[in-house]
Amino acid sequence: MKCLIFSLSFQEMGIWNRFFKLAAALAFFALTTPAQDIVGSDTQAGNVALESVRLFSGGPKISEIKQRRYSDVFSRQSLTYLYFEAKIDNLLYQSESHTLLVTAVLKRPDRSQKEYRWRNVINQNSAKATLTGGMGFSTPGQWKSGQYTIQLFFGSKEMKTIEFWVVEGRSTTGLTFQYISVEKGNPNSRPLGYRQYAVSRFRKKDVARVNLVVSLRNDFRGIRANTVSVRWRVRHRGKVIINSTGRNEIQINWPTALLWQPITKRQGSWESGVYDVEFYLNGQYLAKSRFIIDK
Repeated sequence: MKCLIFSLSFQEMGIWNRFFKLAAALAFFALTTPAQDIVGSDTQAGNVALESVRLFSGGPKISEIKQRRYSDVFSRQSLTYLYFEAKIDNLLYQSESHTLLVTAVLKRPDRSQKEYRWRNVINQNSAKATLTGGMGFSTPGQWKSGQYTIQLFFGSKEMKTIEFWVVEGRSTTGLTFQYISVEKGNPNSRPLGYRQYAVSRFRKKDVARVNLVVSLRNDFRGIRANTVSVRWRVRHRGKVIINSTGRNEIQINWPTALLWQPITKRQGSWESGVYDVEFYLNGQYLAKSRFIIDK
């Protein structure tokens, strides 16, 4: 595999890669061409159809597809290289090979921008292709916080504008964990959100409902609203008694997101013992807690 890394302004680096799926094999190689070398290319954007574009982060070597974690939110403290992955259909499949001129325009939060161009040869035997381009820095912390866009062109035709955000903190969900707690509630009340001890205890005769509560700092405050998936899992005596999933929208002006899951039983009917609580955010384990029902 040949790979060319070239220096850009602001110590920015660029890496470009492409690979094509053939009938029974994966051809993987990299190509980069300076913009001035391909001005006047006769590439036709109508020879391909764009299926999707996704973003992922990584190091100077482009990761395998199964190792990629796609997002539109990245931590400034950990982000080095950012990549986009564009999947396309070859409309000249089994007809003729052709070239595709790709231009990516990166617009930064300070409204400055940088243009990258390169040319790909689309083989007539490839029904589909995945184009991957990347940019970034060799050390973390160099990206500025804020909103970015990438305008993607095939030939002279704009195909897609992708937005992404670089935020403070190490979270890639736009949310930073603060605490998890369990509190006693009643059927008509919202959780108070008070921070509790690591283990909460309740008397069986006094409790009908408990609220499982997680507090998250909204790193997207003032930037945009954010939708996340959550899962609550509760075990009692080794058996899963709650496995609840859902989606929550975090409003743009919220400094803190208080996510909660009520569990309601008839008062006095809770089984005594230890209850273990697990919380998952966007499919990833985040925190655990425990509460005890005394006899």
